[in-house]
Amino acid sequence: MAFQPEVNPFDLSVVVVYGVLLAGIVLTIRGRVLAGYWLAASIVLAALALFIHFFHGAQSETPHVIMRSYDDPALGIPALIVLFALLAALACLAGYALRVLLRRHQPPVRS
Repeated sequence: MAFQPEVNPFDLSVVVVYGVLLAGIVLTIRGRVLAGYWLAASIVLAALALFIHFFHGAQSETPHVIMRSYDDPALGIPALIVLFALLAALACLAGYALRVLLRRHQPPVRS
């Protein structure tokens, strides 16, 4: 499998991912977005990654396809580790953002 020079869905997804992350970082630093943004962003980005890698039919970039993209399988293993680490990080981000949102909407505990 050779890399193609034309623009493809992967290129567009990278622009979307970096746009969401960069906007979130900038707006968080400025105090404009909080946990709700990061919860939505983590859900959207995880859904995008899952769709592209597992639910995109014949065009899915499954772990098998990722491994076959490299001449040496030892080079495909780090790519799979990155994919699953990314999905795990997005799940953790979603969980933490949800925890912050739920805590914010609970009445304070009085001693």
